[in-house]
Amino acid sequence: MVNTPADEETMRFALSEAARAFTGRDPSPNLLAFMLAQTAIETAHWRKIQNQNVGNITVLETADAFAWRPPWFEPPFKNERDERLHALMLQGKAPKAFRAYGNLREGAADYVKRLHVKFPEIIVAAEKGDARKVAHAINKAYCPSCFGVAETRNLRELADRFGADQTRPPVRAGHFGMWFLGGVGAYLLASARRKRAS
Repeated sequence: MVNTPADEETMRFALSEAARAFTGRDPSPNLLAFMLAQTAIETAHWRKIQNQNVGNITVLETADAFAWRPPWFEPPFKNERDERLHALMLQGKAPKAFRAYGNLREGAADYVKRLHVKFPEIIVAAEKGDARKVAHAINKAYCPSCFGVAETRNLRELADRFGADQTRPPVRAGHFGMWFLGGVGAYLLASARRKRAS
């Protein structure tokens, strides 16, 4: 296992180039933003890319000559997290091996190809700019517990940062959150609280 970190500019270029090579056209701003966000989440903002595997793509066993074993594969373990992941791996709930690539271009190309071929529902949701649907598609496709509320919010915020034009959920009638009422609402709520306090 070799750490092969990257930065945002390098990842933006690698993912754009991979998408262009696979589809014959540039990725939409939404798709690129969500690919950047998802790979950033998978790899601690690209600081923990292992063996050029930008999406932490797993393999069933090391029959693939280009694979590496995670630190939780066998004892001795460095920490409790690795012990927990080892137990989950034995139950079939954590990976036993990850793909390894010769360079970032190969890693990005396989990531983009797998998204398009194996997980088209993620592509559709990303193209629409809907973080909730992207998170739901990821949960449904291959990782049932990867994206809860906090993780979906993180995905949305990162995709925004990377240039997504995201759809926002419709406002529900009767919901009077501060984001809905804006400055007037904040004033009215503060006034009502002061009246109740007196």
